Amino acid sequence: MSIVANRPRTTREYETVFILRPDILEEDKTKVLDRIQGIMDRLSGHILKSEEWGKRKLAYRIKKNSHGLYYYYRYLGFSDLVGELERNMRILDPVLKYMTLKLEDDVDPEARKAQALNEPSRAPKDEAADTGSNDADEDGDDLNDAED
Repeated sequence: MSIVANRPRTTREYETVFILRPDILEEDKTKVLDRIQGIMDRLSGHILKSEEWGKRKLAYRIKKNSHGLYYYYRYLGFSDLVGELERNMRILDPVLKYMTLKLEDDVDPEARKAQALNEPSRAPKDEAADTGSNDADEDGDDLNDAED
């Protein structure tokens, strides 16, 4: 048993997406985000990227809500950090849902922090943006009318 206790802890990279109630007050939202930051600080976690994805429609109703405020966090930490974050999210009333994924198992924290500065946003595209451009103009012809 002493072999397990003496093993060095490995830093892992995680990402967590969570959804808050859409009618949450600004002060309650700040309390939730501050609590997450406090857990990160207390358990030696480091946030690589945090994004507010905004209010989005849910695929199905959750606790009588059809919309939610989405948040994305990518961070470095040990396995106990994820357990504590998820325990707190279960307790917090404004949190509708959350999901955490382990991205990498053993990372170099300093190299990963430098690399994270240049990464693009991970926010999903809006539904309106997913429709893309239409290849037909108003009269239904192709847009390449100049070749006719």
